[in-house]
Amino acid sequence: MVVGAVGSGKSSLLSAIIGEMTTLRGTVFVNNENNGVAYSAQTAWIVNASLQENILFGKPYNKTRYKQIIDACALQQDIDILPAGDSTEIGEKGINLSGGQKQRVSVARAMYSEKEIVLLDDPLSALDVHVGGHLFKEGIIGILIKEGKTVVLVTHQLQFLQYADKVLVMQHGVIVHDGTFDEVSSSDPTLFASWKQSLVEMSESEASGSESDVMEERNALIKQVHQKVLGKGVKKDYSNDQALNFDGQLTQDEELERGSVSFRVYKYLVKSMGWPIVITYFIFRLALEGCSLGKVFWLAVWSEAGENLNVTANSTMEVDNLYYIAVYGWLSLGLLASTFFMAMAGVTAMFIAAKNIHSEMIRNIFGSPLRFFDTTPVGRTMNRLSSDTHIVDIKLLVTLFSLSFFIVSLPSFLIAIAAVQPIFLLEMIPVAIAFWLIYKQFIASSRELQRLNSITKSPVFAHFSETLGGLSTIRAYKAQERLFNELLQRIDVNNTAFLYLSACNGWMGNRVVFVSATLMLMASITSVVMAETGRLNVSYVGLVLSYAFTVKSQLVAGLIEVK
Repeated sequence: MVVGAVGSGKSSLLSAIIGEMTTLRGTVFVNNENNGVAYSAQTAWIVNASLQENILFGKPYNKTRYKQIIDACALQQDIDILPAGDSTEIGEKGINLSGGQKQRVSVARAMYSEKEIVLLDDPLSALDVHVGGHLFKEGIIGILIKEGKTVVLVTHQLQFLQYADKVLVMQHGVIVHDGTFDEVSSSDPTLFASWKQSLVEMSESEASGSESDVMEERNALIKQVHQKVLGKGVKKDYSNDQALNFDGQLTQDEELERGSVSFRVYKYLVKSMGWPIVITYFIFRLALEGCSLGKVFWLAVWSEAGENLNVTANSTMEVDNLYYIAVYGWLSLGLLASTFFMAMAGVTAMFIAAKNIHSEMIRNIFGSPLRFFDTTPVGRTMNRLSSDTHIVDIKLLVTLFSLSFFIVSLPSFLIAIAAVQPIFLLEMIPVAIAFWLIYKQFIASSRELQRLNSITKSPVFAHFSETLGGLSTIRAYKAQERLFNELLQRIDVNNTAFLYLSACNGWMGNRVVFVSATLMLMASITSVVMAETGRLNVSYVGLVLSYAFTVKSQLVAGLIEVK
């Protein structure tokens, strides 16, 4: 046993044994180190799993040993209280267990591990005298010592010193006394006096305890469990044999929307941006398309004027060129200015939206009731504050540009082509039907896969957060490989959704490229035929081909972004 005042270095001694401290001088040798040691930290580390899984910690289930350890750690009455027994889900950091219960679960894990070396960092401090005495005698002495395990127990419960084979007394990070209990008592009379006082206090506590007090504590714990797990108070008392109708699940499944995105989502996004900035953005988008159309049509007009020009009037030709160049220059300047201000408006809109959405999300988290944190894994919250926030900050800007293309640019392109080549409207009918059928097949799968890709990131974040909180315990048990494989499984689940989403986007992209290329081919053939027959000026052929190619290149990226 290791004893000493608070801050004397008892926990640091155990940390040094399991390799969690840097060795400045000397050596640390642990027999059978490759097999690991059982370690119960001063602050119990509990994983978000069932109570039974917390105790087994990856070991095969042995009913006889499991029942023996449950009884030795005085956990059976607590299991009877829990809604689904030992199958009850324990929240992150043991949120639905008391401090004493978490400590006993941690000790039970160390006992069940069957490691040859067991390190217990003050597990009795969170327990009352009755339960602590039962755990020490039935668990540590009755199981671990009886099986020949090496147990290093850090404790302030001096009444148990007489059972120690060796006692270490620490002070200011140094072992000041070591030896048997009799040897330490003779060299440190103060410790012997404290031991005698502890025996007196233990006897008085055992004499004052009563069965009614235990039942009162059990009823209080039952109400606490029901309030946390079922979300409502329980007014009546429960007897020992009364069963609770509950499946043991504490953490609620993450909500997954179904079907198309609700209109209120778009309305909320626009409201977050602010209507003035959104209207400003689309005004500049209209100006951009107007200048772009004007440039192309002006080039066509300029080319047509050049064909009809009488070459003999050299001075007139020079004046006409200056005129066309001036108009083209002003249109180019307008295009440049409208592009700049449109981009500024889009970036500003996304910045305002990201700031407002993030601020409201933080306010909602800080204003949530405690039950929200009991039933919501921290990984889910981290996913919202990281991955989902990244989408708002980065991807929505690209989506806004693509959406404005479909609302403003695409109609203007089609109208421009139809104005020059009216038969193009007939060619658009089968192409539009093909686009609609492809998009209808694509959107149903793509939207659900995007949602799956988002929510499957939460377990990855939760696993990271949980394992980082128990690194010392994990390394002591040599459970790194098992937990690493578990993390890889969660990442594989997320990658599966992502790969299917990428494949779905590729499926859509290939078909859109084929259909849009067919549209471009039809427009090109029609333009050439009409130009050869004299029904279309040659200068407008380049306009049709230019817009047809633009429509083809923008449709693929735009449809995938706006899905």
